[in-house]
Order: sequence, then structure tokens, then C-alpha cells
Amino acid sequence: MLSAVVAATMEHLRREAAIGPVPAAAEASDAITAGYAVAADLIGAEIDEVAFVESGNRALAALIQSAALQSGDHVLVDRTSWGGTLHMLSSYPGVFVDVMPVDHHGRVDGDAAKAQAHSATKLGVLTWCPATGAIFNPAEAVGLLAQDLGAFYIVGACQVAGQRPKPSPRWRVLASPSAVPAKPMRRWTWMHGV
Repeated sequence: MLSAVVAATMEHLRREAAIGPVPAAAEASDAITAGYAVAADLIGAEIDEVAFVESGNRALAALIQSAALQSGDHVLVDRTSWGGTLHMLSSYPGVFVDVMPVDHHGRVDGDAAKAQAHSATKLGVLTWCPATGAIFNPAEAVGLLAQDLGAFYIVGACQVAGQRPKPSPRWRVLASPSAVPAKPMRRWTWMHGV
């Protein structure tokens, strides 16, 4: 982690210890507001479309919970889905997790995924750029599939954000109003010193 990030975090913790968490948060409100603006700019979103939570795991859990999965529902995932994501999904009784097929490069094959997608698919979870390989999954094609299915769509963008050129509206995966790019900002701030 960059020393500037460590210093800012430590200074905030010192202020919390000295004056309490609520006054320290009030003092930091301009910096927090700026953080929302930076995050929104990064992913091509509006500021009110950004949420900060305590961890990437908690963010993912909240997004999955918001899909309100029921027994009999199907979830599309890519084959590089994080084990924690699969564990969260396995906690929903009667929910089926369907792994999307890949092409000869190891990327999700959008056409094949569409052909095998179950009509009861309520959620799609895509790792846009897995940490374990040098591929970019077709986020927009999977978003279009999610839209066709009427499914909520989560795009894991941890490895993509900060690695691509300046965001464009395509980062929002315009296929669906329910598309949500998810990433832990701490990783991005570590990489870029914001």
C-alpha cells in the first residue's frame, strides 16, 4: 500500500481516537465526497450510484442479497469466479449455479452462454478480468444476456479498474439498468495513491 494511503488512514484513525468517529467523519466529509466523485468518474457512473462499504466481500454479499434469490432460481457465473462468491451463492438453498461456457481463449462465450442459459436465471456474476489470467471477459455481451433474461448483473471489476484507459460510458455495461460494477476501492487507491 502506498505510504500516502497509509498516512491518510492512520491520521483518520488518530482523529477518531481523539475526538470520536462521528466528529472525525464530519471533518473528513470533503475527502469522502471527493472519493465518491473519483469512484464515479472511474466507472462512468453518477455519484449517487456509488456505495462505499467496509469491504469488497461485504459489497458483493449486499449485491447478491439484493437479487433476492429464491429456490429454483439460476445464477450465471464465469469459470474464474472467486471461491468466496461461489460460497455465498451456495448458501441459498435450491439455487442453481450455472457456469458459462468459454471460447478457445478461455473467455466467456456469449453466444454459447445465451444458448444454454436457463429461463429462471435471476442473477449474472462476471469477473471482467480474472487475476489468474490475461483475459478480458465480454462484459457487455454478458450484460445483454442478463438484460434478455431480466436478470440482475454484477460485474467484478477489481482487476480492470485502473488498468484500462479513461472510463467511457461502455464501462457501465449499458446493457442493463441493473448492471453493477463492483470493486474494492482500497485496491484501486493502493494502486494509484488516491
